[in-house]
Order: sequence, then structure tokens, then C-alpha cells
Amino acid sequence: KEQTIGKVGKRKAKKEGKQQKYKYKPGKKIRAPTYLGEAVDVGILRKDVSGIANKELRATVRKKQKMVKRALKDRERAQEEDETKVKQKPITIEDKREKEKSLVTEDNMEEIMDDDQFDEFAAHFKEEIKPKVMVTTGYNHLRPQKRPSRHLRRFINDLMMIIPNTHYLSRRAFKLKDIIEYAKKKEFTMLIVVGERNNIPYNMIICKLPEGPTATFRVSSFLHTKHIQRRAKHTEWYPELILNNFTTRLGMRMGRFFSAMFPQQPEFIGRQVATFHTQRDFVFFRHHRYEFKNGKRCALQEIGPRFTLRLKSLQLGTFDPQFGEFEWYRTTKMDVNKKKWYL
Repeated sequence: KEQTIGKVGKRKAKKEGKQQKYKYKPGKKIRAPTYLGEAVDVGILRKDVSGIANKELRATVRKKQKMVKRALKDRERAQEEDETKVKQKPITIEDKREKEKSLVTEDNMEEIMDDDQFDEFAAHFKEEIKPKVMVTTGYNHLRPQKRPSRHLRRFINDLMMIIPNTHYLSRRAFKLKDIIEYAKKKEFTMLIVVGERNNIPYNMIICKLPEGPTATFRVSSFLHTKHIQRRAKHTEWYPELILNNFTTRLGMRMGRFFSAMFPQQPEFIGRQVATFHTQRDFVFFRHHRYEFKNGKRCALQEIGPRFTLRLKSLQLGTFDPQFGEFEWYRTTKMDVNKKKWYL
């Protein structure tokens, strides 16, 4: 039996006349990257092997010391390689994206800019028209007398908080074409119709007045302003607008569509930013307030709400699903290829 070094062990060894056996104390353990896969004990290097009388035990300790020294050298070599080695960027689906024919490049940028000067939103960007938005709810044909649910009312309140100069119209039993004609007489520039399914906001129709176009979106991942932790308070200053990653011809058209709902002269005193970021044909909306710290760093505080849009169709003119002409329409075949996006 092995005996530990101590007073009791020395006395027993003198009485029995037996030689004490060596037993080292464990030290720090390290993970060897290349030579040893398991953790090794560095404390074995501090022991003098010449004090071990047993030949087999002395040989095993020397072997362990060599293994630990080699593991330490491999560890230092691996650290030096990590410092000199350039970190490779991970390959994502965005890197494998298939090129769309309508992708905006430097070659066709001038042509696109010339076309934008005569489209439906040109008067808005020239500041000839001030945006005025009307918001209403969808019509439930199965239950005409049903009122909008709590989640839909919250979503509409958040939209009216985000978009300046927004007015709400109760839908009741009015037809959408009648509402469009009423909005034209009242000189509204945009009409937003929000529908629901299972008491959750489900779709959104945005119609540019008076000539169109009309876009239909699928709404998902809605998070109400009150459910955002440590949120900032909303102010009535006009927000700044950020349109990110709209890289195709259709994407730039949708970017102009979103910007037509906001005034073109943001008020920088409020430090509010409304962001529309598209990724894999999904449009993510976020609303923040920024704050400069020490003139070098900038901090963001979210105001809310959050929601995600996905374009389903783009129709020329005002809303007319039966006889209208569609500029773009999403089909089920478009969702088969996960590496091809249209915005």
C-alpha cells in the first residue's frame, strides 16, 4: 500500500523497515490541443525524479513529464498560429445567393434613377405632396358585426404612433372601393388595411392614392410596444428612415413605397429612426432612438413595435383583385429555391 509523506508515515516506515513510495500533489490541469486530447497535470514537472527509488515508477514519471512538455509546446505553437492566422468568414446562404436578373448594379443605376423621376412616388419625393395616411381594418364576411380584436387594435395604435399624420377609420360594413373613393375626396395619399386571422394581425394592404400601386403583405412576429423591455418613450418628432438591403429593381420600388408614407424632412432633434431591413424576402421593421456618448460612441434604445412583412403581390392601380393588373405576384414555386430572393 502507498503511504503519504508525513510524521505518521515516517514512523511506520522506520518500524517496518520499508522504503517510502513517491506520490506527487496534483497541480493545474490544461487542455492539450494537438498531442494530448485529455487534460494533463502540470504539477508533475516540479518533482525531481532522482528521489524515486522504484525503477518502474521513475520511468513512468519521466514519460509523463515528456508528454506534458510536448503538450505545452504544442499549445504554445497553436496559440501562435491562431494569432497569425486570418479568421475565415463563415459561408452563409446569402453568400450562395443566385443572381437575380433585375439586380441593381452600377451599370443600370442611371436608367433606374431616370425611371424613378416619373413614377407614382415622384411627387412625394419632390415634396409637392405631404403624406396623409388612413388606417382601417379588414372586413370579416363570416362575422360582419365582429369588432377588431385586442391584438389588432394594438397593432393599429402602434402604426399610428410610428407614421405621422395618420387617421383611423372604422370599417363597419363599408366596401373597400367605397373607402378608396372617400379617401381620395379627403386628399389622403396612402390607405392601409390591416386584416386578422385567429385574433392576430395576419395581412396588410397598402394602397397609394390616387393612382396606385397596391401592395399586399403577410404580417408575422408582431410584438407590441408595451412588451419590449427597457423601451424608450415615443415622441411626436418626425423619424428618420433607413432602408437596408433592397438590392433588386422590385426591392427599390418597395423601398420608395415605404418611404412615401413618411415625411421627407425628418426632425433630427427627436433622434428617432424607423428601419426597414430586408433579408431573404422578409422585411423586418424596428423603431429606435439613438444617443451619442462622448461624441464617439452611439447607443440605441428600442421604442417599438416589432413586426415582419413578406410581400405577396404588387398590383398596378388601386385595389382591384378581380380585374386589376399585377406587376408582381408570389407563387408557391418561388419558395422552392431557398437561394433566390426577389427584393
